[in-house]
Amino acid sequence: MTEVGMIIDILQHPQRDGQMTTPVRRSARIHHRTHDLYERGELVTWLYTSTLIAKERQRIKQTISRCTSERSQP
Repeated sequence: MTEVGMIIDILQHPQRDGQMTTPVRRSARIHHRTHDLYERGELVTWLYTSTLIAKERQRIKQTISRCTSERSQP
């Protein structure tokens, strides 16, 4: 399964992962995977248009923002 597939799976079936039973932990895992995807250049636009709750969407945007600023520093 691809990283994107894992994020989709977490969103659709959070109960499958015993460690990810709370929304906070689920959001943190999505946030971490988003950072990894961004670093590898594999982030896709569905993250913005999917059924993410507002807090998750905001965290993803913050992660992308931070990654972008890290890359732009010499």
